[in-house]
Amino acid sequence: MGVLTNHLSAEQLLINQIKARVPEFKAVMDSGDLEAVEEQAQIVPACHVLYGGDYQGTTAGRGTATRIDQHWQLFICVKNAKTAKTARQEAGALITKVIEALSGWTPSADHGPVTLVPTGQPAGYSAGFAYFPLRFSTEVVTKGTQATP
Repeated sequence: MGVLTNHLSAEQLLINQIKARVPEFKAVMDSGDLEAVEEQAQIVPACHVLYGGDYQGTTAGRGTATRIDQHWQLFICVKNAKTAKTARQEAGALITKVIEALSGWTPSADHGPVTLVPTGQPAGYSAGFAYFPLRFSTEVVTKGTQATP
């Protein structure tokens, strides 16, 4: 695995993979796109990809490299137009496709295989929309400052 030059490079790679493998989404957005969305005017079904933080870093080579589990939070958004049950059925099919598209996939030579990890969040409902969270992890390596003798 290579050493990252852009710590957040997985974001666009994840977006591209989801767009390619789950064409049912009308929008796959990053945090910048999401800021501009007004809830009542948002396009659905959609997938929002957000940086979820770094976890369980281990250092090697006297501090010259750190292996990090980098998490990415995804929210599958559907319109709850008819019933919550209908929203869950639509979201459930999309969730299955996202898991199939990302699980075991390696985004680049600088990233480890993507794995599904617990979100710790329940689904959310707001103003007629339903949001279903997923969380994925990929291992990355970052360079540290060379230790001096």
